[in-house]
Amino acid sequence: WVRLLIIFGLSVITIILGLVPVEVMKRLLDIAIPSKDINMVATMIVVVFVTHLILLVVNYIQDLMITRLNLNITKKMQTDFFSKLLHVPFSYHSHYNQGQLMERVIDDTEEITGSAFDLVLSPILDIVSVLITIAYMFIVSSKLTLVALAFVPVFIIMTIPVNRIIRKKYTAIKTKYGDIYNVIQEKLAGLKESVTNNQGEYEKKDLDKQLQSYNDLQYDYERFSIKLQSIMEIIGDFAPYTILLYATYLIIEGSFEVGTLLAFAMLMPRLFGPVQELAGKEFEIQTLRVTAERVFSILHDAKPVKEGKDALEQEGDITFKDVSYRFDQTAVLSGVNLTIPKGKMTAIVGESGVGKTTLLHLLLRTLEAKTGKITIDGKDISDLRTDSLRHNIAIVNQEPFLFSETVLHNIVYGHPELHRTMNDIKSAADITNIHKTIMGLPQGYNTKLDQVSRLSAGQKHRITLARAIVREPKVLLLDDPTSGLDKESVRHLIDALEKLKKKTVVVVTNDINILQKADKVVMLTKKGEKTIVTEGTHKGLIKNAKYRKLLS
Repeated sequence: WVRLLIIFGLSVITIILGLVPVEVMKRLLDIAIPSKDINMVATMIVVVFVTHLILLVVNYIQDLMITRLNLNITKKMQTDFFSKLLHVPFSYHSHYNQGQLMERVIDDTEEITGSAFDLVLSPILDIVSVLITIAYMFIVSSKLTLVALAFVPVFIIMTIPVNRIIRKKYTAIKTKYGDIYNVIQEKLAGLKESVTNNQGEYEKKDLDKQLQSYNDLQYDYERFSIKLQSIMEIIGDFAPYTILLYATYLIIEGSFEVGTLLAFAMLMPRLFGPVQELAGKEFEIQTLRVTAERVFSILHDAKPVKEGKDALEQEGDITFKDVSYRFDQTAVLSGVNLTIPKGKMTAIVGESGVGKTTLLHLLLRTLEAKTGKITIDGKDISDLRTDSLRHNIAIVNQEPFLFSETVLHNIVYGHPELHRTMNDIKSAADITNIHKTIMGLPQGYNTKLDQVSRLSAGQKHRITLARAIVREPKVLLLDDPTSGLDKESVRHLIDALEKLKKKTVVVVTNDINILQKADKVVMLTKKGEKTIVTEGTHKGLIKNAKYRKLLS
């Protein structure tokens, strides 16, 4: 706020100093030249020169302050946006594709802050400028000022009927732009598939079609904008000529001086310029409103996960009591009751879409149960702080994600302080059978992964498993860890799980090798919307026809 007030003060100074040359020219023509006062002429030239120097310095300081303010606001909005995404349930993310989120966090935030000064402070300054100019014009000539003011309402009335049209057109453009982001991102990610399937020409034509659709919307918007601006310019050009005609009549009548006419001619742009800008700002405000709604719909409307107050201090049995979860109108889980024993490996098996992965994310509170409750050692997880809960529960997702950083950074990433001793890190890597592979990389643990292209899916899985283990979590969750792995990678993974026997491990899998090692097996099936939970061991459940079908 202090910077805004300083910028506003500097702007008012420039407005007032801008009137100095007008007054100088008026006095020069009406007094100095007729009286042939050369000293007065020289003084006035010096005054104008000094005024321009002051204006240059003030404008320089003001521009730097505005630039710094815009950069700081952009950074704040982008970090707030990202922070909000970190604290909302994953179900909220599914309403937007990555392209739409990228456009909002990068383009929309920059557009808002880039326009904030022009559309917030600038209109205020335009109004101040108009008021100061009108006050000075009344001093110069009240008659001409009244004629000039008659045109001001015309500019304002012109903008009223176009607001809704602008919003509709610009909303369509922003929506399509987000889609374009996503299309390009998807096509780049699938570049190898396009080439190997000989679909390069199809993808090129499809991209051309998408871009043309966006161009058509943009062209229609620009055409409408140009029409409106042209009408404004016609009115803006007509007004000064009308005033000039009336001033000429007054000079002929002998009730007006040439110097006063010149002063008034210099003042008219200072009146109609800001008025035209204010009318044009309405057009820009409507476009900014669309952009702001898109950003603030996430910053304000997205509801973060409700925080508990307690820390997870001890491990115990994990219990799901009548837990249900719906995604939009679809029942994913309904009335689930099960117990995951402490210090044992529990495997969850079921058909695709039955809600196995959803169970893991409900436990992490990255999704929120609609009904029922989940407890750890009898304590409701909704009463726990999410940072404490997620520090003590580690998850290895089905698709391993590694950052474009060193192997070391990727392994310690899950630890709060992003550091552990090398003995801890190597121990975790040994457990997951990845230490030898890492030491074979060009710079060992300090190898940047964006410089390495030969890591297999299994090796990536084991690095992410090491990331989870190094945190020493109370509970370890693995989501279909053998999916897409070769036999050697599966063997390494099972060996790693064998070393975690005393931990509470929950594995979502249909892999018979892991099911045979599990202390407990939970089979999820559906009967209508109801989720059927069948608990037992692999040996006990193998007699069940549905279970055998899942394994086959």
